Parts: sequence; structure tokens; C-alpha cells
Amino acid sequence: MNVAVLYRTHHISLNALPSVPRVFAVLITELKKANPDFNFYIGCPAGEKFEGATFIDIGNGYTTNKIYQWKRRLFGKFKLGQPTGQVNIKLVKKFFQNTPEPDIIICAKSSDIELAKKFAPHAKIIWWPLGIETFNRGKMMNSIHLSDLIVFTGPVLYQYIFKLILPAAFPTPVMICHIPYDTSTMQEYFNKYSKQSARSSLGIVSDEIIMLHVGGNRPEKGFRVLEASLAMLPSTNKKYRLISIGHGKESVTMLRNGIIIEKRGFCKIREMYLYYISADIGLVVPLWLEPGPTTFIEMLFFNISVVAAYNSGIPEMMGKTESAYSIYEANDIIEWSLGIQTVLENEELRINLAKNGRKRAIEFFNQPIIADWSRAIKGFGEIKIK
Repeated sequence: MNVAVLYRTHHISLNALPSVPRVFAVLITELKKANPDFNFYIGCPAGEKFEGATFIDIGNGYTTNKIYQWKRRLFGKFKLGQPTGQVNIKLVKKFFQNTPEPDIIICAKSSDIELAKKFAPHAKIIWWPLGIETFNRGKMMNSIHLSDLIVFTGPVLYQYIFKLILPAAFPTPVMICHIPYDTSTMQEYFNKYSKQSARSSLGIVSDEIIMLHVGGNRPEKGFRVLEASLAMLPSTNKKYRLISIGHGKESVTMLRNGIIIEKRGFCKIREMYLYYISADIGLVVPLWLEPGPTTFIEMLFFNISVVAAYNSGIPEMMGKTESAYSIYEANDIIEWSLGIQTVLENEELRINLAKNGRKRAIEFFNQPIIADWSRAIKGFGEIKIK
């Protein structure tokens, strides 16, 4: 069985901090372990390679070169950070020419689906939407019709897209199957590092209460909401610090109430695990529709007391347990400030949240994700186009 993976945005890597290229890597490695007869061919920007797959470089997914910078300055029509267009498409064509004809092609982006159909028309296409990339109804419907199977990582995204295209029909088969995680590496770090040793390796003061946020300045990750909420907390003699990992320049500021806010930029995923171990409280603020966020369930796994907005895929991840302190109005800084203060000041609550969260994460990870994917690929690979 030849399985192609097309992802033009980032290189697929087990060590990537962004969740999409990382969960792609986990899916491929776990599928290969369970199905040695699967031959994986990955088309993505050059990056870290891993066992079980053949990588083909299809160029940098984003434009950062000097030519584009000058065109943008002169004409104002070329935005940095957009796909490279024709150059990238030629490399995608070469990818399909230089690999065996695929039985299955897995794509996460609408634009990748269109190219896969163009250059490998006889392959079955599995669309794995790991977030909403566009609100264009026409493009969404085109992706639905070109796909032979859509694998949603939770019901929230499926229900949203189903309603989005109404009153048109939704003809494509769907499988709801959660995101796979690298639980073996996560458990290895959980067993190996204490909070003190993790903080020491990251240069974090041992007697501070650490609040952790992942996503940096990305607007959908809610940093501005957290900053305003923390500013509303009363002054205290305790040492509170918010560490934000992700987009944005590194900086350290202190609010009037004494709370320190530190942005640390990007890090490798294994370093991210050390931040999880170091943290006392996790703050998760999804301000858009996403099946995760993955950081929520990872925080629960690492025994962190989590305060989270009760939207996107979080209600399903939480299940029926009190595994996190819920904020029901995601942008409401009054609710956030009261929620954060409650968890900060109530040690017994923090202990119970951490205990319930860890239990829920283990339960969540024990789902037959790879078995479901294996059956889907084998089943759809045997259906031939007449």
C-alpha cells in the first residue's frame, strides 16, 4: 500500500512545536509500526527526517526571500508568509512524478487536496482538517467533494462544517478519530524529570508560582485576554509569573500588581515538555474553532492544574470529569481573572484538578486511534475507481 502525505506549509517533524506537523509525524510513525506493508512518501518543506517514511523536499512553504520582499515593497501585492505559488506547484508535480503511484493521499489543506487530485487522479484522498483554514464556503464544498474520506479529530469541527455548507448536501464519508500523541516520549519525560530539575534546566526560579500559556502572540491563542485578566488581580506578596511560549519576541514585563509576564519565544517540543513539568497552572484560551487545542490535553497529562475556555474541542477533551476549571465566556476578562485567582489561592482545588486531569488524559490517549486509521486506509485503498 503506497500512502502519500502532502503538506506544503511546514516540514513534518516529531520535534516540531506547532501541533499540525508534529501530529502528522506521530500518525505516520505509528501507522508504519502497526502496518509494515504501508509505504509512506512525504511531500513537505525540507526538514528533520524520521524512520518509516521517504521524504521529498517540495520547497519552502513560505516566501521569505529577497525577491518577494522587494516586490512587496514596490507593488504591495506580495505578502510575506504566503505560499510560493507556481514554484511550489512545480515541485509538487515533481513529487508525484518521482514516487510510486499512491493508493491513498492524506492532506490537511484545501489547496493540497486540489493539487493531489490534479497530479494523482486515481488515488483516494483522505482530508484531515486539523483546523479551519478558510471560511470560504465554495472552497470548503470543493474540498468535501474532492475527498473520498474526511477524518475529523472531533465532532465540533464536523458539525461546524456540516452546518456551514447547508442547504447543500454533504456526500463524503466521515470518520471521527482523535489526534494521535507521542505518549511514550511524554511519559519518559514525566518519569525522568522532577519539577525542580525541569525548572533548573529552563532557568526558572524555584519558589515562583508558574502559569503557562502556549501560543505566544497568535491572536487565536488569547494572550491579550490573559494579560488583561492578570492585570485585574489584586497585589500580593506571592511570586507569580506567566510564561508564554510561541510566536513573538522574547520579553519580560511586570504588571502593577507584581505579576511578571515573560515571553520566551519558540522551543523544541521536548523542551516544551519541561515547561509542562515546571508549571503549576496552565492557561488555555482558544479563541477560534479548533479540534484541540493539543496543549490542553498535554497539560492534563503532565499533572498541571488547568484553567481553560470551555469551547472548541475542550468540552469533549474534558469529558464528564472536573479535569479543568472552565471559563464559559472565552474573552471575558472578569470571568478569567476570578477563575485564575480562585485556582491560584486554592491549593486543594489545584491538587484535585491536577489529579482528575492526569486521569482524564490517560483515558483520552487510550483510544484506538491508529487501529481506526489503519482500517480506513486499508479499506479505502481497496476501493478502485471505475
